[in-house]
Amino acid sequence: MDFINLKKLNRWEFRDWILNNIPELTPYQKSVINDLDNSPAFFNSLHIYEYKERTKANFFLRLTIIPALLFYVIFVILIPVNFLFTGSWGYSTKIMGWFIKWCNKIGLSI
Repeated sequence: MDFINLKKLNRWEFRDWILNNIPELTPYQKSVINDLDNSPAFFNSLHIYEYKERTKANFFLRLTIIPALLFYVIFVILIPVNFLFTGSWGYSTKIMGWFIKWCNKIGLSI
């Protein structure tokens, strides 16, 4: 199976898909499915995937792939400095959020 074009569904996305796409569910079954959403043991064993929608980036946005790779190298080099200031070996999503969005727009998966 080719996992490159697949995206793992979250628990609530899977629950919403079941509730919206299976019309034969009774109200009792819907309530049981909603209660299972609060049970982490049930959904931890399930791995449901859906196809990712491919987005086309325009030419000028794709030209920014070289600076994106340079930023990535700079972030990797500065991880020890970040550890000295924050005490953690990674960047928070507050710091990396803009970079992750930028990489997703140009087609890089980070």
